[in-house]
Amino acid sequence: MKAERPARPRSRSEEVAAIALALNRVTTHLGRRLRRVDDAQTIGRARLSALSVLVFGGGRTMSELAEDEAVTAATMHHVVAGLIDAGLAQKSADPNDRRKYRIEASAKGRRLMLNARAARLEMIAAGLESLSADDRKCLARALELLSRFEL
Repeated sequence: MKAERPARPRSRSEEVAAIALALNRVTTHLGRRLRRVDDAQTIGRARLSALSVLVFGGGRTMSELAEDEAVTAATMHHVVAGLIDAGLAQKSADPNDRRKYRIEASAKGRRLMLNARAARLEMIAAGLESLSADDRKCLARALELLSRFEL
């Protein structure tokens, strides 16, 4: 069996390729730093991620939550069981389908998630404060442009 070759990127200008490479490097590094902040929380990354969906996106059925987190229903069942056991989430019958139930963040879960987000924002804000006002303005413009990406 032959090993598959990585897909070749389309031909791009050197400028676009260099920006893409730099953006990949910076976002990877930032992601690693944010994961270290998340690791300081009392629950694992999978539970923290699912809790984030519930706090900032509202209650979900188990299948909706699994789809949002791009995991199997079995994996999500394990994650949700941990959240419920820790008192961070609760389940109730789905009003539209009694065979299903909805998962929602508890008050304790919301507090934990808001504190976790505050820790992430503090780390980011500390870095932003080291930049000049002009650099922060430039970064704000770059973020506006990045939000237009259709990935």
